[in-house]
Amino acid sequence: MLNFSDRKELISALSWRGDQQLELFAAARGARDQAFGPRAEARSVVEYANLCDQECRYCGMARQSGIARYVLSSEEFAHQISQLYAAGRRVIMVQTGECGSSPYFDRLLTDLSLATVEYPEITWVFAFGSLDWDKYESLRRLGDHRYLLKIESSSSELYARSKPSDTLENRIEHLHLLQDLGFAVSTGNITGLPGQTVDDLAGDLLFLKSLHVPMVSAAPFVPNDVSGYAHEPPADADLTLNFMALLRLLCPGALIPATSALEMVRPDGQYLGLMAGANVVTLHDGTPACQEEQFVLYRKGRYLPREGLFQTLERAGLTWQSTPLEPLGTE
Repeated sequence: MLNFSDRKELISALSWRGDQQLELFAAARGARDQAFGPRAEARSVVEYANLCDQECRYCGMARQSGIARYVLSSEEFAHQISQLYAAGRRVIMVQTGECGSSPYFDRLLTDLSLATVEYPEITWVFAFGSLDWDKYESLRRLGDHRYLLKIESSSSELYARSKPSDTLENRIEHLHLLQDLGFAVSTGNITGLPGQTVDDLAGDLLFLKSLHVPMVSAAPFVPNDVSGYAHEPPADADLTLNFMALLRLLCPGALIPATSALEMVRPDGQYLGLMAGANVVTLHDGTPACQEEQFVLYRKGRYLPREGLFQTLERAGLTWQSTPLEPLGTE
């Protein structure tokens, strides 16, 4: 039996392949199904704006990037939400770059305020990066919703290299601010960052477990042709999948997504992520077509999963729902 408090054992398990890996995945699915049953949450995403103040070396939307910038108009945003609601979506993530401009945020807040009043059944996932306390408070007043703020890495040195305009200490402080305000907080890392070691990943696992948040994730690094890491190799898919399975065993009652980036490092990646214990998928059906290729977290020509994900979930033996997924016994 794997001792999850032993960093050396976690390092060993991250390298498992073949039968050992299959046993790890089976154990992760068992832990997921015991906590949630064979169910998964299917949510949609609206990419509201690609403005960003940060200088992340892995992201195409970094401040120094020369990409065309956009912000959805209030009318565009309202239309997208209306379409998603009509399609039955009841969990919607609204995602932006990390932009601290108050006039911009005020408009975003107004658009969200109108949407939360019109669609009270929707659970919102806010993914806006690090903001000021008063902005978090304004968002919290909209209701009991979720906030996604990834740490990317629990190594201060690796974080500083990959995100030189920020510090890990500041990011963690913001995580705690969000928790103190009562948000359902989601966080996670990037596997395969240039310079990352397996020991770093074991540290990420232990750190993410220690946070006791209801949602955790792992996204594989994908080189972006307009980022500072454009010429670096992508993450190892097996290492990422093993990380996800170990994350499930460490955090059995957490929501864990099978991210679209998995498809960019291995064919059928999202299916394999579900087989490694994930229980959330995100449909990229909420951003207007003319803006989709400008939200370049990963790269242009990115994979944009839509309703085909429902078949992927069924193939993985999971029943999907468009309402918030809670552990058994808490609903």
